[in-house]
Amino acid sequence: MSDIELPASREEGAPSLRAGTLSMPKVLGMGASYLAPGVILIFNPASMALVSGKQSWLAILLDIPAFLFLVVGVAVFAKRYVVTGSLMSYLGEAFGSKSRMFSGAPLLVAYFLSMPLTAIFVLTFAQGLLLDMHMTWANSPTAQVLVVAVVTIIAAYISYRGVNLSARFAIFCTVICAPFVLILIVAALIHTGSGFTDQFSLKGMKFSDLVAGLVMVFVGLVGFEGFTALGRETKDPVRNTLIILPVLVGLVVVVLLVGCLTLVPVLLQHVAAVNAGQSPSSIVADASGVSWLKIPLDATLLLATFSCLIAVLNDAARVTATAGRDGMLPTGLGVISPKTGTPARSIIFMAVLAIGIPAVSQYVVQQSPLQASAAMGPTLVYLWLVPYLAMFVGVIAIKRREGALVSLTTLIAVLGFLFLIFLTVYSISQLTGTIQKAAPAIALGLAALLFIVSLIRDIGGSGRSALAKASA
Repeated sequence: MSDIELPASREEGAPSLRAGTLSMPKVLGMGASYLAPGVILIFNPASMALVSGKQSWLAILLDIPAFLFLVVGVAVFAKRYVVTGSLMSYLGEAFGSKSRMFSGAPLLVAYFLSMPLTAIFVLTFAQGLLLDMHMTWANSPTAQVLVVAVVTIIAAYISYRGVNLSARFAIFCTVICAPFVLILIVAALIHTGSGFTDQFSLKGMKFSDLVAGLVMVFVGLVGFEGFTALGRETKDPVRNTLIILPVLVGLVVVVLLVGCLTLVPVLLQHVAAVNAGQSPSSIVADASGVSWLKIPLDATLLLATFSCLIAVLNDAARVTATAGRDGMLPTGLGVISPKTGTPARSIIFMAVLAIGIPAVSQYVVQQSPLQASAAMGPTLVYLWLVPYLAMFVGVIAIKRREGALVSLTTLIAVLGFLFLIFLTVYSISQLTGTIQKAAPAIALGLAALLFIVSLIRDIGGSGRSALAKASA
């Protein structure tokens, strides 16, 4: 099988990624930046409080087996292959080009949508900070698109300058919010009163609410394996990837548990404010007597979301560039800059999507970027479910091929597959609104079209190669 992964070399000035330049802490930092732990610690409890109430912490605990299913599934491939295309490449390396295309088509569309969604994610915090400082012009549509453009261009420049700079910047922006988040948590605990212990009572708990919370928590982890696209730039990639996978998931579980246990009791006392769309950090700060914390906390959370944008851009650009080398996308996207050792054209392409989609939504569709994100967000889940399902099937196939079909790993893959089927059915049953129902169908339709076009090109290329060999 030909190697279509992005080339990597230790030679400066070579048109390739810089091999082995990322230490494990830097890769772990990029993975953590993707998940934005400081942000989800504060904002996920608000959603969980509305869905699962005071038993939100239980939904997180029940999700741990599902998280482990994903870790084991990715680890089966990570210990065998070092790639730049994440799940797309793993399945391609194990089972050939058709598997690469089947898993890659929805994954690519998911990354195409992840870019504008993450940029809009940054926008929400930038807008909140500006409004905290009484800059009401931040509410205008043009200002929203302008903010998206500015943060995306800065993130693209940092990503272009090199993966080491991206990692250092992302880690700094992720960590800087920690002291302010810690102050908020301590203040919330002090002012919670009996609400903290009351949440451990299961009285009044509804099974449907618990399931809804379980699904919501799992959805928040989607795409966590994106850091594997940095494989060829990571020192000792197999060992370090296998360490980082459970550490990242463990970090998410701890962060979500801490957030729900400390903040949900406070937020449940201010449900009307949460429903009205008021910032959870602002609600908790006011309720806990630390209103002075709002501006510095919002400022550092803005940096944390910006680090998420850098991490997503780095992962997405490498997956896109790999697809360019494979022929699924224009081959020019697979070019590596000899100056910086980064997939420069793919970075530019993803940045254009991050700016262009919100701009088109605002000026053509007449939907604000925030309204557009409400439709695109749930769509990501369906797009990522396809490669995840394929991954679990692939794990079973690998164990069968290696003569170890009857094993704990196989059982985990089966359980993971069944859980994802349940997640799919449940999510479809909960869809409401025309746009929310249409958006996943459109996105999956685009993925199917990309798969069909790629398959036709692959079959055509194989036919031409066979004809050339026969002629020779």
